[in-house]
Amino acid sequence: MRPAIVYHSRQGHNKALAMALTEEFQGRGIDAAMIQITARRQIGMVRALIRAILGRPARLEQKPNLVEYNPIVVCSPIWAGHLTPEFLGFVKSMDRAEGKKFYSLHCCFGDTAGTLGRASELLQQKGAEVLGAGYITTSDLLERGKLPPFVKGVVDVCIDRTA
Repeated sequence: MRPAIVYHSRQGHNKALAMALTEEFQGRGIDAAMIQITARRQIGMVRALIRAILGRPARLEQKPNLVEYNPIVVCSPIWAGHLTPEFLGFVKSMDRAEGKKFYSLHCCFGDTAGTLGRASELLQQKGAEVLGAGYITTSDLLERGKLPPFVKGVVDVCIDRTA
């Protein structure tokens, strides 16, 4: 098992989440890779939010090669109840994902408004097995006491369902 944490982070919250996940895997003796996804062309926050609301995927700087990784945890924000253009671009750029196990993880300010189900559905359309989907609020992420149990639970699921 070689997990990958694929993340998109504009303000650093999902990067912090990805780092915590990587550290948790490594603390258990499992080498996990962090892979950042970025849009080929950077745009302002307002335009990015409009693209998210319209469901328009970003063209990625580079398509991640996930062949050697399983499970794959995808960390990306939820903006106003919508998946980010980078998340959508990542899923769109993926080749078929049969045999790959994914955990869809998101940081947001509050209610996900059904977005977790949409993220899982998009991954399943690519042939992925979705181990789980979850979110942590930005305030809980910043409150260090709440992050470790959350991250531990995600890693537990990934290990238990991939072994």
